[in-house]
Amino acid sequence: MIMQTDNEMRPEPGQPESTRTVAVSCGESLGISTVHDLCDSLQQSLASGLPIEIDASAVESADAAAMQLLCAFAREATTSGCSIRWYRPTEVLISTAKLLQVQNLLVLPNDEITAKE
Repeated sequence: MIMQTDNEMRPEPGQPESTRTVAVSCGESLGISTVHDLCDSLQQSLASGLPIEIDASAVESADAAAMQLLCAFAREATTSGCSIRWYRPTEVLISTAKLLQVQNLLVLPNDEITAKE
């Protein structure tokens, strides 16, 4: 399986050791074949109640099914008061989000979106 959940809790850069996040790795492919596993990982991270870091640094492909899942997750996390932070989203992820016009729904940082243009 390409997509993995990093269940290890780690502090955010510049934060004290007591500040923890749950890291979820998107892997290289965000597609229909990985949606079920990704959904499980995202739900587990949401259940932790901790801030969530989505590692999108290796994403080489992304389809509409995975993007729809990420949008639903971002909405659920925001509604439940859980913060999401993206770790190095790739050009592929950013371009796909822009193409589908969901960059705001995904809570992608604006500096990442403009920096990659």
